[in-house]
Amino acid sequence: MAPDETATLLASDQTGGVPTVARKRRLIVLAAVLQMACWSCALVGLVMLTRSWLAARACSRRAYATILTRNVGGTGASPCYTAAVALLLRSWLATHSRYPLLLLHTADLDAGMRAIIDERPGAIVPIRTEQIEQPGASRGDLGAMATKLNLWTLGGPGGYEQIAYFDGDHVFLSNADSIFDACGCVQPFCGVWDPRMPVHSFARTFGEPASENYTRMLVNAGMLVIRPDPAAAAFLRAQWARRAEFMTADLGMVATGSDQTFFNHMMGEHFRIVDEGYNLLHIGRTSLATPDLHAYRRYLNLNGTAMDPAVPTVPHLKAWTRGKALVEKAVHRALRERLVDTDPYISQLLRGRFCARDKKRPVMRPPEPPTVARPQRHHRRRRLQS
Repeated sequence: MAPDETATLLASDQTGGVPTVARKRRLIVLAAVLQMACWSCALVGLVMLTRSWLAARACSRRAYATILTRNVGGTGASPCYTAAVALLLRSWLATHSRYPLLLLHTADLDAGMRAIIDERPGAIVPIRTEQIEQPGASRGDLGAMATKLNLWTLGGPGGYEQIAYFDGDHVFLSNADSIFDACGCVQPFCGVWDPRMPVHSFARTFGEPASENYTRMLVNAGMLVIRPDPAAAAFLRAQWARRAEFMTADLGMVATGSDQTFFNHMMGEHFRIVDEGYNLLHIGRTSLATPDLHAYRRYLNLNGTAMDPAVPTVPHLKAWTRGKALVEKAVHRALRERLVDTDPYISQLLRGRFCARDKKRPVMRPPEPPTVARPQRHHRRRRLQS
């Protein structure tokens, strides 16, 4: 094209004349860019929807869980332990959860426990499992607490993606299904702080020498939301076997078989804290009556009911005991009258002397080393010389 023709076309374009070839090209390019942008937005939206769908699908296999183990060195579970698990199961059934509850047991289930399981077919799923014991442990229940390591074996293809574990001495006063979303699908651990335990130093990532240590409170291992995985199960089992090497500050807990600090070592800083209503820790002596509206006041009434049925309320306590402080005694008495005294099976289990209402929880201590008799010194009397 000659220079004068180009100038004429540009002048026509700038003065609003007939669209020139250059302007048409610009419009075509602009239309193509807009079309690509629309496709990009649609693709981003599709990716986001796909991720949301996959996340929801990954968490579709959810379950609660608890364990019932036999006494270390014995053939069956203690009556008190069995009664606690029965209380948990009955109270959980009353919340009408959308998810099943896995009852991992090493002890045989008696007729009373079977009857509870049969009340709502499919709601409670009994699973026979291996008992993991602490050699030499003197307390049957705590000495087998490592059995909860078997929870991680329930993941993998076709297994569960999220499990909310509760120790047997929990009582459900309202529905707690929201704990799964509160934790989140990808979290390996979720729990509640344990204010009774002293602070500890933990590696931010267990097993990584370059990971610096930091000091924090402990997460109570009596209630944990986990993401089960067979590979993690093998790793945890191996670390449990060598825990005395890195739990040097807690050799007492190593000796008794307690799992409290062990799981905190394993989780490092890779956990999420959920609302304490999911695990009201051993509802404390005077905390219910504190004038500054201590946290427990927003969960429990003195008659042992949830203050708000829409709020997850799961106290961690042995309901048949009397408690100590006046307010605690009122809550225990109300729960006992409503959940224990009205249930013939549970009442019968608790009639044994080991389930006394005033029986204190033994303190976990390592076994004392055997005493070595010291040789006695024989002193000869001096003869008096006349």
